Amino acid sequence: MENQRAGRMQKRRKRRLQRLYRKIAIAVMTATLMLCLFGTVFSREVKAVEQTAGMKYYTSIQIDHGDSLWSIADEYCDNHYSSRVAYVKEVASINGIGMYDKLLCGEYLVVPYYK
Repeated sequence: MENQRAGRMQKRRKRRLQRLYRKIAIAVMTATLMLCLFGTVFSREVKAVEQTAGMKYYTSIQIDHGDSLWSIADEYCDNHYSSRVAYVKEVASINGIGMYDKLLCGEYLVVPYYK
């Protein structure tokens, strides 16, 4: 009787494990299917965007007497920016200053340019 009882318990454990493995297999297959589905739905062909000129670079410049962000924009801003204001905003943001802050002679600023 004891052997029969142990045998039944062993069969129950085996069935529980089989059910658990089945559930895990179903979960893994479902996750894989979902990833494939999302990958297909959200992937799209990326087309190269034509650029009018080279790459964006950054340089450090020393401020001379009388320089302002606006005079620097006159020198470095080109057709990659919609306006001088856009360029000045980017330079101010990069350097952590305001658009109308006074620049001190001898200070250094990081400015973007295209080449």
